Amino acid sequence: MSNPHGGLRVIIGGAVGATDQWNIGVLMNQDAAMVTTAASPAEMNTVASDVLNLFNTNVWSVASGLKAYCRASTTLQFAKSYQYNNAGLLLSQGAASITAVPGTGTGNMPGYVAAVMTLQTDTPGRSGRGRTYLPITSSAAMSATGQFSDLTNIVNAYGTFLTNCHKAYTIGGITNSCPVIIWSSKTSTVQYIKAVRADSIPDTQRGRINKDVAAGLWSKTVS
Repeated sequence: MSNPHGGLRVIIGGAVGATDQWNIGVLMNQDAAMVTTAASPAEMNTVASDVLNLFNTNVWSVASGLKAYCRASTTLQFAKSYQYNNAGLLLSQGAASITAVPGTGTGNMPGYVAAVMTLQTDTPGRSGRGRTYLPITSSAAMSATGQFSDLTNIVNAYGTFLTNCHKAYTIGGITNSCPVIIWSSKTSTVQYIKAVRADSIPDTQRGRINKDVAAGLWSKTVS
């Protein structure tokens, strides 16, 4: 795989509370002709719409899917698509949205709590792995240990989503299969994603609440 920069990037996300958003990214490889030929806006809108609908169907709204692990103020709503050439320059972009689909989980967790999906390839070591931070904003996902009780459904759902993202897209009038990948900045190479795994330890994405405004403030003088 010789094009470490060129390819498709799709950002999927929605609201996390009243003021902020969550988002994740998916990278897909293109063949040489697709990397050098700019897509039309309509083609890129179709890519964004396809991936957003796949995420909604396979991950968010599937039975026992991600929305069951998120509170109602966490939603799925939009996708943005970007096409890059081998030099990393933006060639074209698109967008898609749906009526916001709210989470159905009971109880509340901070908007920055996330479950890490480790993306595994055939390449050993850290350069052969990627990470996706899925929002987990409902306390219903937690156990008495303070860890996630069971992420089997989410791991299976996200793996199915990545498998289904590997499909034929039309870019610049050229139709070809675009497999999901990770890109290593250390080695400047890309590898195909072969598996997804996660453990029960919560992680954080602090940027997801960088617009949040404190609802309360408390102080006490000390003399």
